[in-house]
Formats: sequence, structure tokens, C-alpha cells
Amino acid sequence: MLLRYLPSLCLLFFILSCSVPTDINDNPLDPEEAVILEFDTPALVCFPATQTIPTGPVTIKLFAMGVT
Repeated sequence: MLLRYLPSLCLLFFILSCSVPTDINDNPLDPEEAVILEFDTPALVCFPATQTIPTGPVTIKLFAMGVT
């Protein structure tokens, strides 16, 4: 008897679980968004500002944007 309702339940589940993703592009470090927000992008950004780690080697990744 459960198998009789299973396709309907699956269809209902798939319909109700659908959502439309919204793009939120409010990163002021993005050059295009910086122009819209009238924001001067810094030449160097360090995030997070502080980091506490136990002893051992540390890897630092540096990401740079094109600056004209």
C-alpha cells in the first residue's frame, strides 16, 4: 500500500525542495562591485587579521589583485 503513494510523495518532495538561488555579490574587493559601491580597494588584504596556531610550520597564502 505504501508503494502506491511513493511516486506521489517523491514528486511532492522534489517540488517542495526546489528553490531559486540568489546571487549576493557584495564583496567590496571585487573590482566591479567596488566601482558600484564607490569603494577604493586596498592593495593588500590580510584575512583574518590575527591567527593563533600551535607550534610547527606555517603556510601563508597570498592573494593579490591587479592594481593599476
